[in-house]
Amino acid sequence: MSGTFLNRIKPQQILGSSPNGNLCEPEPEPKIRFENRAALEIPDGDVNGISSSIEVHENIIIQALKVEIDLIHPYTGDLEIVLTHNGVSSVLWFMEGGSNNNIQMTFSPSEFDQMDATGIWSLDIKDHYTMDTGTLQSWALMIATDE
Repeated sequence: MSGTFLNRIKPQQILGSSPNGNLCEPEPEPKIRFENRAALEIPDGDVNGISSSIEVHENIIIQALKVEIDLIHPYTGDLEIVLTHNGVSSVLWFMEGGSNNNIQMTFSPSEFDQMDATGIWSLDIKDHYTMDTGTLQSWALMIATDE
């Protein structure tokens, strides 16, 4: 199954809340989620790598963005991951982690704050070295807005 999926969720489902309210000033909480669950094989030692996209059809001004990545790879030090939207790029991962396995985490790039989320978002992944391969399982954009 490929494509873009939109799920509206309550902020508490992502971050939780304290029983007596916020203990400190929190960062804006994601309210809208777009995801791509189409698994893609990451070619070994290929400078072109792979590109996966999510298209946002709504006019949304980003207050804060989180990018959730689920990627299987036996040597994360081989990988470079870049998120691009409307000519702006953010390097989320650059050959970190050495021989650690897998990247299953959430990133908070600030380069996209106050931008319109409408349009194509691309997640580009390159494996800079040979010997092991991996798979992008899924990824998601979680957007906090003022609305």
